[in-house]
Amino acid sequence: MPVPAAAAGAELDRLRRAGPVTPAAVVDAARDPDSPLHPAFCWDDTAAAEAYRRDQARTLLHSIRVTVAGGAGGPPQVVYLSVSTREEGRAYLPAAEVMSDVEYRRQAVAEAWAALEGWRRRHAHLTELAGVFEAIDAAPRPARGAARKTG
Repeated sequence: MPVPAAAAGAELDRLRRAGPVTPAAVVDAARDPDSPLHPAFCWDDTAAAEAYRRDQARTLLHSIRVTVAGGAGGPPQVVYLSVSTREEGRAYLPAAEVMSDVEYRRQAVAEAWAALEGWRRRHAHLTELAGVFEAIDAAPRPARGAARKTG
């Protein structure tokens, strides 16, 4: 983030005192070039539109699910997973391909753990979730640096 945390925090606190802190209120305040939040945003509308479309594409790719016909009726499964590929850099690959490749699967598991630990940090103040936190802490972590499947 191109804005120092203390400056961003102070500006967000100022906004909170003026009314509800909403994304629209933050963007409106940041429009002023003198705002400490101004550098956090892309003000080139063409570049911002392209970045927004890429975010929409990520949302689309994350939201595609499939239910196996004639299966046990389990929950819908993701179709695409994002991994660092050997050829293209970061890309979305079919989940079956990711799960059958040792390195890609290791990445997927590591990213799932990172997301779970981030969720835990964001919700650590909720004592009602203590049992969930204990289960997360007790769960075995996979070994790091698994060998890459070749061929």
